[in-house]
Amino acid sequence: MAALAAATPAGAQQVKELGIQATGTLSDPALAVVGAYAAWRPSARGRISAALGVGGSGGETAWRGELLGHFLLAPGRKQGPGVYVA
Repeated sequence: MAALAAATPAGAQQVKELGIQATGTLSDPALAVVGAYAAWRPSARGRISAALGVGGSGGETAWRGELLGHFLLAPGRKQGPGVYVA
């Protein structure tokens, strides 16, 4: 854990992120939500993110929020899929 905290982000990675996201589910009834997210990288392998959005489901107002901690398995990889555990 100490090594995780001591590592610094690679040059191409952003330490802070802000953005807009859309989420949809194929549940019954379906859900569609649009909102904002923010993330912080305390180390090269770590990422903490939060998102909050509002939308609709079954003709009613719905909201969705999430708080995630990510452990990036290959943060320096330049090609291929970016695998992570959340």
